[in-house]
Amino acid sequence: MKIVFIVSNQSMSVGSYRIWIHDFSKYLKFSGCEIKITGNINEICEDTDVVILSKGDYKKSEECRSVTSCLIGAINFSNTDKHDKNIDFIITGSPEERLSLLPKYNNVFIVNLIEEMHNRNFMKLHEDKSSVLTIGIHGSYTHVPKLSYGFIDAVEEINNENPGTFKILSISNQPKNALNFFNRMGISKTELQCKEWEYLTFLHEIEQMDIGVVCNTSDLTKMHPELDNIFDPEVGLYKSDYAIRFKNKSNPGRAFVFFQSGIPIIADMTPSHFPMLFDAECGFLASNKESWKNALNKLRDAKLRQGMAEKANIRFMNLYSMQRDADNLVKKIKEIIDVRHQQ
Repeated sequence: MKIVFIVSNQSMSVGSYRIWIHDFSKYLKFSGCEIKITGNINEICEDTDVVILSKGDYKKSEECRSVTSCLIGAINFSNTDKHDKNIDFIITGSPEERLSLLPKYNNVFIVNLIEEMHNRNFMKLHEDKSSVLTIGIHGSYTHVPKLSYGFIDAVEEINNENPGTFKILSISNQPKNALNFFNRMGISKTELQCKEWEYLTFLHEIEQMDIGVVCNTSDLTKMHPELDNIFDPEVGLYKSDYAIRFKNKSNPGRAFVFFQSGIPIIADMTPSHFPMLFDAECGFLASNKESWKNALNKLRDAKLRQGMAEKANIRFMNLYSMQRDADNLVKKIKEIIDVRHQQ
């Protein structure tokens, strides 16, 4: 099978390119595919079987269709756009994203966001430390405000009771904006460092972290307290209900980095976090200050951090495989081609 990826921006700093194209191509080759990566649509050959448009290029589907009749796929497609008749299949990073696109597209497949740069032998060795423990946070700066739903209060309270227990290391695409968000949330008891994400230094930054934190959801009852007054036990609406909001493209990619690197994590109730964290054996889930504080205090124990990280790494390797995802994608694409030939 001949696959051509259309990618205008081939920078390794672009996560969707780095993972879904640069890294994933290697596994597609192992699945028997011939791969070409180009920014030029005119380089699509007559014998091309599949064209896959990058996240930044999916709106070029009509232009692609004008030069080829082969299958056209798109990565990380926006569900806010109208149905694109030129798109035959879509690659997503989570069940949340897949479900949001199914109303418009029949062929929506998951390729998990597993970073090749973290598939290595390094596993952090957790030792008792007399010095402060580093809580690591990474990803878009837009995730930082989600820390306000319990995490900030928890870490501040711990550091107020036991000064110097934790510090925070934030790695994001816009560290100044991340710092502004932290300041708005009133962080004052906790040492904070905000750095810019860089491809060449990120592995070193990860090694400095003792605990990973992943936040993605918003608590609507905190944003709109009046929601607590909407209840009716007769139809299953209770005052104890959760009311959380998360984007349709939510995915476990940021958590994966910690699992791969041997960093125990605490994560929020994003649905795709549950396969790894459902039983609190491979990390903790948190939804309020008390649950964040409980998990943070437990992870002050180096033996627990080490054991939890090792269990998580084993479970991660059992549940997720880039090669398995590549094989499955190739199988699904061939099925679409077979159906088209039968029509």
